[in-house]
Amino acid sequence: MDGDRRRELAAIARPARAQDSPARRLIAWLQLLFKAFVQRHSWLARWQVAGRPALLLLLAFLVQKNLRRSYLSWHKSRLQRRAAAAVTVQAAFRAMAARRDLLLRRRTRAALYIQAQWRARRALWSYLEMKRASVICQCAWRQSIARRQLGKLRLANVERERLDELCRLHEMVDVLQQAVEDAEVRVIAEREAAVKAIAEAPPVIKETVVWVEDADKVNSWNAEVDRLKGLLGAEMQATIDAKKALAKAELRNEKLARLLGVQEIKNKTLQDSVKRMEEKASDLEAENRMLRQAVASIPSVKSPSSENHRAHDLQATPLNEKTTNGAIKPMIVDRNGDIHDDDNAELPASNDAEAEKQQQELLIKCISEDLGFSTGRPIAAYLIYRCLVHWRSFEEDRTTVFDRIIQKISAAIEVRDIDNGTHNWRFLWT
Repeated sequence: MDGDRRRELAAIARPARAQDSPARRLIAWLQLLFKAFVQRHSWLARWQVAGRPALLLLLAFLVQKNLRRSYLSWHKSRLQRRAAAAVTVQAAFRAMAARRDLLLRRRTRAALYIQAQWRARRALWSYLEMKRASVICQCAWRQSIARRQLGKLRLANVERERLDELCRLHEMVDVLQQAVEDAEVRVIAEREAAVKAIAEAPPVIKETVVWVEDADKVNSWNAEVDRLKGLLGAEMQATIDAKKALAKAELRNEKLARLLGVQEIKNKTLQDSVKRMEEKASDLEAENRMLRQAVASIPSVKSPSSENHRAHDLQATPLNEKTTNGAIKPMIVDRNGDIHDDDNAELPASNDAEAEKQQQELLIKCISEDLGFSTGRPIAAYLIYRCLVHWRSFEEDRTTVFDRIIQKISAAIEVRDIDNGTHNWRFLWT
């Protein structure tokens, strides 16, 4: 009996297992369970005889409806969770893709900017190199042309001097030839006169005298010709010496021209350096003038020994530096902006607290006032820093001056954040 029931249950369960939907499988399994329960308990058969199958069907329908509803709600909630998870994953992946795309765009933009800057620099460098090369070529070409023209001018001058010298020598030769011809004519005339005299006079005496006179004249004319030849040789030697001296002078002039060019370059560099030093000196003088104006705008503390120096120095007493007998050393800010002690001035020890208070008030007043800038640096900040360094306030762990300065600066920043004066303290503390 039990074996038959098991076989029937297995035969009924096979088509239920073959179905695809889990809900249908559950419903079929419940139906089989209900039928097995009915077969197990035979007393329920009497309900079927008495007309109770409708109640059982109603119960089965209600159970199926509740089961289907619960399954559908569970399935729907699972699908919703899966959809939400899928949407979250998609959003995450899309955000990653968007960030990756944005990073790629930024890298591309940066690469394009770097490439553009590099190409611009390279183009500018090539342009400057080409310009420099063209200027060098032009200078070399103009230098060669100038040298060629200078050589031509020198050759023209040498040729002109040579022609002048040749003309002068030709004139001298013509003069000498004319003198020789005149001498020959005179000699011939004298010979004819001597012949006539010999013919007219006694032969022996006159002939001797004529020969003596002719020999003297010939010797004198020969000496004159030799003298003229010597003068011509001396003139030619002087011309050769003048040419050599001219060549040496030209070489010396070239060397002097080179030295002059070098000296001009050195002079130009020295002038540039002098101009730079003058500009630096003017900047330093303007800065010192601004510092003196800033220091002059601050009221100074009077001391008995500093009344004679009011026209030159501005006196201020440090907060932390004291003498051995309790007196406070006054501080002097000169025209150059340097701070030093006045060893000749001494205040009594009873006024230490008042002097410290006055100096603190002066320092706070420097903070509250707008003293402007000098060469890009705030005057008030520079003055306060120099004062604190001179007073050796940085060597101590904590002083009241720093507390008051910090409070004043914070109050000024809170009240006048837009004012230009606050930029001094931002520059100082940043």
